[in-house]
Amino acid sequence: MSSEELPVFFPVSSADFFGLQTLPDQLLKTLAGKRILITGGTGFVGSWLLEALLHATRMAALNLQIFVLTRNVDRWRRSRPHLAADPAIYPITGDILNPEVWVHELPGTLDLLIHGAFDSGLRPGIIPRLQVFESILEGTRHVVAAAIRHSTRRVLLLSSGAVYGPMPPNQTMFSENTCCGPDPMEAQAAYAEGKRAAEAWGAAYCEQHGVEFISGRLFAFAGPYLPLNQHFAFGNFLRDALKQQTIRVAGTGETVRSYLYGADLATWLLRLLLLGRSGRAYNIGSDAPVTILQLAQLIAELAGRPGDVVVESTQSAGGVSVYVPDVSRARQELGAEVLVPLADAVQRTLRYYRRRD
Repeated sequence: MSSEELPVFFPVSSADFFGLQTLPDQLLKTLAGKRILITGGTGFVGSWLLEALLHATRMAALNLQIFVLTRNVDRWRRSRPHLAADPAIYPITGDILNPEVWVHELPGTLDLLIHGAFDSGLRPGIIPRLQVFESILEGTRHVVAAAIRHSTRRVLLLSSGAVYGPMPPNQTMFSENTCCGPDPMEAQAAYAEGKRAAEAWGAAYCEQHGVEFISGRLFAFAGPYLPLNQHFAFGNFLRDALKQQTIRVAGTGETVRSYLYGADLATWLLRLLLLGRSGRAYNIGSDAPVTILQLAQLIAELAGRPGDVVVESTQSAGGVSVYVPDVSRARQELGAEVLVPLADAVQRTLRYYRRRD
């Protein structure tokens, strides 16, 4: 997609942030006056996080200053004009691999860092695996070191459930204590191994500097801002439904996933930022499993096209892929809950795109 074809996203409805009402006022007020650096603030996760932070600062008069590092500020302003224009946001042009270009634009002191920069939406194979691995690890090293030099005392790394690798036999969910991992010799493991290395490096570096470090292992999500033209099943199915086309399911449709709505995601991340225990990882996602075929059928039905789904294969190529988190730790320690069921997430996203068009 060229810069001239960038979709312009309108603000999501404030109703989409009802989850923030579950955040106690005293918890929100711990953010008052804080300076926050966010990398990866222009994609799906970052956009929802910014929406939530701006909603919170308006709701509770928090007077936040949010510094957003992005490689192309002009491109971001065109695609997210309502976010980029907010006076609480200070965009900074720069690449996480070249801190000398942007580090001088940071304020003298920073309170919090949320580091999530890396485009996981790019199709596997587009970026050489060495570049993927180094971008994640070296980018984390540069950003965390720069933030700590600017007095940051708490770091939230946005990691991935990919760090667990394939689901172990006789297990239906990944918990933070799951002891497994991807095969490092496989090309597709570069992203997961990069996140694993970033977690290990970040934990060690922050411990050495007396800085609190938390990792959020993100799974799959749904809602406005999710790309409709990449390798996300939810986005692709939604695109086909909006175009009144038959939804095509690659493979047999037996793959199992779960989807957390963007407003819940943002609320969970704020809880993690403020309440997460240092030196600890937390799964971030829904624990309600659904097959890819069931997802396609649900989207078709709610889009008014029931049954307009085609499965491209009837023969399974092997074991069923399962990617679902156990979120007991987030529930117990953060008070996080799934407030938007999948059907509601689909309906909200359909309404959003139909309104936008």
